[in-house]
Amino acid sequence: MHYGSANALANNETEYNSYFLQLDTKPFENITLSVKASVINATQGFDPVTDWDIPDNPTHHNFEGYSEIHEYSDLDYDIYEFGLNLNYLISDNLSLVAEAIYNKFEDYQPYVYGDTTGKWFYGKLGVRYIF
Repeated sequence: MHYGSANALANNETEYNSYFLQLDTKPFENITLSVKASVINATQGFDPVTDWDIPDNPTHHNFEGYSEIHEYSDLDYDIYEFGLNLNYLISDNLSLVAEAIYNKFEDYQPYVYGDTTGKWFYGKLGVRYIF
């Protein structure tokens, strides 16, 4: 239950599904490899506002616009992410790390925050020291 503006009551339903897969391997004595994939699907929306719980509702207030909240406040999106991680073990405490991540975001309700559909890729190289 969501309490909206002017104490209006509206049901808000959310569904969130997340799936994750990771495969780890050590193909050589000093190399480890991880492959990751994830998929997220989320939807959220309000039922129409039909009841106003306002004591002594002044007749000069117009709440008509609030009854349309459910038409522009829904969310619906998918996120796809894929990653690859490679570690080259120099010693038990020291390794070189390389990682690449690809992310794609699909926005099916772009009127909420503007169209946030897009994709990005990033990589990183580093040195890991465990002490």
